[in-house]
Amino acid sequence: MRYKNFCASHYELPLEKFVEFDDNINCGLGGYATEINNAIIYADHVISNVNTKDDYINKLKTVNFADDEALRPHWDTYFLQVAELVGRRSNCIKRAVGAVLVKDRQILSTGYNGAPFGIPNCNKGGCVQCASTGEVDISMDQCICLHAEQNVVFEVGVSKALNATIYSTTFPCLLCTKALIQAGVCRIVYYREYDKEFSMELCKKAAVKVERHSPFIFSSYLKLS
Repeated sequence: MRYKNFCASHYELPLEKFVEFDDNINCGLGGYATEINNAIIYADHVISNVNTKDDYINKLKTVNFADDEALRPHWDTYFLQVAELVGRRSNCIKRAVGAVLVKDRQILSTGYNGAPFGIPNCNKGGCVQCASTGEVDISMDQCICLHAEQNVVFEVGVSKALNATIYSTTFPCLLCTKALIQAGVCRIVYYREYDKEFSMELCKKAAVKVERHSPFIFSSYLKLS
């Protein structure tokens, strides 16, 4: 399609020559390629066009560029993105979770799940439960990993966590929910679901606000394909 458009708009060119010319523009050094790549590095969003021109235009009409979220993340999005980045430090081999404790839009602490200090990392065999394949019944009581939500509270202490908001990449388990309530956390914001029947019941009784923030887009690329 692009080859046909080029020939119609410019001049006839053998397909092999067009491929070479096109590769130099998009992948080569210098010229347009360097300028485009430099622009992409500094761009907040990159819109890719991989179909026809009409399809591209129609897709553009569906994007709400007037929404501030498209250019500048809202606070909940911002802190959840931080939590996602924190979660990448996790050494748990079953589920990576990141959490951020926030008060008055200021980050108090960050945490991710993994083995306690002085214990071999989870991905090094430190946790028998996480390393299990399911063939042998190993109780969750044998999981030695600390959860992300626990770590953010341990980092600052109960007194500073009072009336704070926790942003977690995954809804807290029952154990962490109890710890957050006891620490005085007043709001939980998450985006990945987890078994939460009993946790939600506790949050309701303790008047802790629970919100799932969605949709949540990490990629800086706005792909219209």
